[in-house]
Amino acid sequence: MVKGYFLRIRHDEWVESVFWSYRYYTGLRRRLERGTYVFFLKKTEAGDSIVGYGVVGETLPYERLTEAEKELCVNRGWNRCIVFEHMTRLRRPIPLKGLPVDLGRARGRLLHGRRVEGEDLQRLLELLEAEKP
Repeated sequence: MVKGYFLRIRHDEWVESVFWSYRYYTGLRRRLERGTYVFFLKKTEAGDSIVGYGVVGETLPYERLTEAEKELCVNRGWNRCIVFEHMTRLRRPIPLKGLPVDLGRARGRLLHGRRVEGEDLQRLLELLEAEKP
């Protein structure tokens, strides 16, 4: 069964880095397997919005990172790197509040690591496909 997760990105420069490098460093303890969808969230004027998404290629534990990556992780409290096979950056951020996805009561930082699957995942993917550049 295909799964998806929301991951938040705090800073604009980190958004650029993620889409340029196809890498996302995290301390998230979820097991993100190959083929898992990740939807990147960034706070905008309209609230939390999806700025893009990707498909996980592999997750590298701390021990497999380069020395520069290890230093970055230690300084930020991260312990792994998600490497993506494919990534798509949207033309414009899409606010979560207008999407047909059940998020329960999760808002803000509580969305980080939130799983999306089944019909919610399919609806989200269909909607985002239409927003590709």
